[in-house]
Amino acid sequence: MAVFPDRIVLKNSTDSQAIIEAAIGSGGTDQITQGEVVVGLEANAATFYTIDGSGNVVTIGSAAGSISSLGDLTDVDLTTPATNGQVIAYNSTSGNWEPVDQSGGGATSIDDLTDVDTTTTPPTDGQVLTWDNANSKWEPADAVGGIAAATITPAGTQELLLDFSQYSAGTTFDSVDPGASTWTLMNSSQIITSWAKFPGGALDCTTGNRWIQDLGAAALQGVMTGDLVVALWINKNANQNGSIIYFASDSNTDNIVITGNTDGSITANIGRDTDGTLTSSVLSNGDHHLALTRSGQIVTLYVDGVADGSYDAGVVRTLDLSSGDRKSIGALYNLPSFNFNGYIADVGVFSGTPVWTSNFTPPDNNVAYFQGLTGGLANGQVGDVVYDTDGKLYSATSASTWDKVVAHPSTLAPADGQVLTWDNANSQWEPGDLQGAAVRAALGIGEYVDDAAAGTGGVASGALYYNTTSSDYRLKT
Repeated sequence: MAVFPDRIVLKNSTDSQAIIEAAIGSGGTDQITQGEVVVGLEANAATFYTIDGSGNVVTIGSAAGSISSLGDLTDVDLTTPATNGQVIAYNSTSGNWEPVDQSGGGATSIDDLTDVDTTTTPPTDGQVLTWDNANSKWEPADAVGGIAAATITPAGTQELLLDFSQYSAGTTFDSVDPGASTWTLMNSSQIITSWAKFPGGALDCTTGNRWIQDLGAAALQGVMTGDLVVALWINKNANQNGSIIYFASDSNTDNIVITGNTDGSITANIGRDTDGTLTSSVLSNGDHHLALTRSGQIVTLYVDGVADGSYDAGVVRTLDLSSGDRKSIGALYNLPSFNFNGYIADVGVFSGTPVWTSNFTPPDNNVAYFQGLTGGLANGQVGDVVYDTDGKLYSATSASTWDKVVAHPSTLAPADGQVLTWDNANSQWEPGDLQGAAVRAALGIGEYVDDAAAGTGGVASGALYYNTTSSDYRLKT
């Protein structure tokens, strides 16, 4: 564009014909000709003017500020200010170009990915990316994770597990806990298979004077001195004052008692009733899960997984229920007419832990659930891996549940503690458990065909090695 110093003109904003006049000297005027471009002042803003092909004066844009930034463009929307690293992309909905995060091939490092954080805790040599559920991010962590060289210690004892589906015929049947105590069906008691909740079998107490009783000397496995839980399923048929659970000590002073009341509520206590008792709200007829726990000195009754009464006993009574015959279910052992009206099944007693200390979802089967509580580890965390004296690796799935480590299929949705592993079949990195050869490498565990080969390989007695013949972990003997 040519510059005409003597053609500096001003637009007369009151001139309806928009004639551009130039002030030359002491007031002379001149008109611009077609093709010339001059600058004028309009509304205190410098503006370019020219003559179009029809001889009309037209504005061709602002002389300053019109395109000094992207935001001056009419199809760019910077209402939401751009942040570091964003790009401008076209939004077909609004018809504007707008700031957006980079996508596609925009990442220049792994930390540019939105679900990866290697900045908060920079990685060190040999670490892997591990999924953190709490932050929903992949983060650097040691490949061995929570692997600990420790031995599983018992978390509790299966004191009593009654599975009525094990009953076949006769007047007695055995519990399925390690003690396998024998229980006797009293006064023509019946095991029925018509309860939908437990079609395999339940104790029918709908007719009076039906109960089961332990007549042996070891109904429960030992002396319970601490935390414990008694759990069972009932089907309440009617409100009735009667005994549901009565486990008495030889002295008949320190007991476990769960009793139904005529108003439909439940009364219960652990230890002595002089230490305290609790009464639940009214239970409707139908299926209910009951769990009576002792955690420290606090005794709590959970109905359908919800705390429904508790008390502080002020003392932890020792419960010696390992002998005698004062243990009955469905009615009071010495007063059969004081019986529950309904069905009872799936009775379990577990000591060493209350199992539940807050509201929970009742397990469909207490017996199977308690059988799964195989052990625990002090300061153990979910995801910890330990090897037991049986020479096998176990992974903690809860504070007191340990499962043998086996191969698990990778899933695209990462779970807490998983790492990125390469999947040859899909030719991609996928979330997976640290397992197999990776576990052995992390622990420095060698692979040998048998115990003799392990010894030849320099494995010392008592050390762990992987047996390639049996595909399990063993301790060198």
